[in-house]
Amino acid sequence: MKVLIIGANGRTGRLVVEEAQKLGHEVVAMARRPIDGFDGKMVVGTPTSRDDLVSALDGVDTVIGCLASNGVDQICLQTTKLLHDCALNGSRYVLIGGAAVNVEADQKGFMDHFASSMTRLFAGKMVAERQAELDFLQKSHLNYTFLRPPQLVDKPAREAFAFT
Repeated sequence: MKVLIIGANGRTGRLVVEEAQKLGHEVVAMARRPIDGFDGKMVVGTPTSRDDLVSALDGVDTVIGCLASNGVDQICLQTTKLLHDCALNGSRYVLIGGAAVNVEADQKGFMDHFASSMTRLFAGKMVAERQAELDFLQKSHLNYTFLRPPQLVDKPAREAFAFT
């Protein structure tokens, strides 16, 4: 499978690139700076640039968005809108958001609601952007999966997971 990883040089993106390569996927990495030691196709650019994004999307089966919101420039939302405009042609779009983003059918317990509320209190603009991104996706034609991990850490995985 040919996989485009947007934000490939960030904390999460580097791990996703590594795992995708281990599993034998053809990786196209997109980041603002080159990745040291990366042996796949590297697109140095920004995902909010149509030219950069179109170049990176060539022949891709899946796009994985590993961008982090800073609550200012709305890079996550703008990238998702541009991917929509570029018509992914059936490609799957996987985004890594955060647990504080709410979905109507959520069945969060008290502690999860509390944690989401605290995250919204202290990182409100970042959560608002990711919420707007999910709201946009729900109304779009894109084939997407929006992951909402409660926490991402720079440590080895404690449990098994599948990347297929």
